[in-house]
Amino acid sequence: LSQTFAFQQRLNGEEERDYFGMLVSLTPDGLVMVALSRRWTDSGSLYVFSRNLLECDFFLVQKVEDQFTNCASLNFALSADGMTLIYGSACSSSSLGGKHAVYIYSRKSRIDEFYLQQRLDGNEGEHFGYQLDV
Repeated sequence: LSQTFAFQQRLNGEEERDYFGMLVSLTPDGLVMVALSRRWTDSGSLYVFSRNLLECDFFLVQKVEDQFTNCASLNFALSADGMTLIYGSACSSSSLGGKHAVYIYSRKSRIDEFYLQQRLDGNEGEHFGYQLDV
């Protein structure tokens, strides 16, 4: 490699003890990025960023809150065009019956927020939504 990498921007989580960026996905063209933040309370959020083409910096478009606590596995997949986001939650909370859920989000343009298109529920013990791909 004849080219070197240069620091461009630092993105931080909101809380001192969260694991912001424990999973990150970037569209192939580098214009949309999604980062998972998992808090020490076993809940998490997805942060959706878009890149400003003039300044090349990322800006926050949306924060998708995880509705559940005590989730053993939080996972997501971002489509190559940045228009579909799938979010999986494997929960052990007794109020949810230990069910796993997959949330399918979509949006109309890269600067719009994602909206929940569909929720799919798995049965207890299935590990439904543990691995995701778009």
